[in-house]
Amino acid sequence: MADICYGEFYCNKSNVTTNRITFIVHIDGSLLIKSSKQSMWPCFASIVELPPPIRDYQKNIVLLSLWTSRVKPDPDVFLHETIEELKLLINNGTSIFINGQEYVISFGTQYFISDLPAKALFCKTINFNGYSACTECHSTGMFSDFTNYLYGTI
Repeated sequence: MADICYGEFYCNKSNVTTNRITFIVHIDGSLLIKSSKQSMWPCFASIVELPPPIRDYQKNIVLLSLWTSRVKPDPDVFLHETIEELKLLINNGTSIFINGQEYVISFGTQYFISDLPAKALFCKTINFNGYSACTECHSTGMFSDFTNYLYGTI
């Protein structure tokens, strides 16, 4: 099994004159303190070009944005500035100088990771357990009041 950055499509798209940084964007929410209802929603990015064990080290995770509030974030407000900055980096790239040597860096994103409640929030869909919740098909869920009781000995 190969890692995602060694896939055929990825290798064919690489440009030898620039250094590439590809982000995996992930978001999750968590209550800070149950009694206060205060929650925190970080938006992180992992760097695909780092091998999997190193990619997940805390020092290699990039914080893109952070929302803390008593209410869930509005995706448009929370991610607007982050998306604009990522689009700017993807379209224009950047360069850094190390010891007088210029390194041109191009950016890209590969995919978005979240749990199902966060995915529903940020994709602006019905929650994962609601009617018409699937983003792949157009099937509408149906309510069933069928209750199944299991009897037996353990």
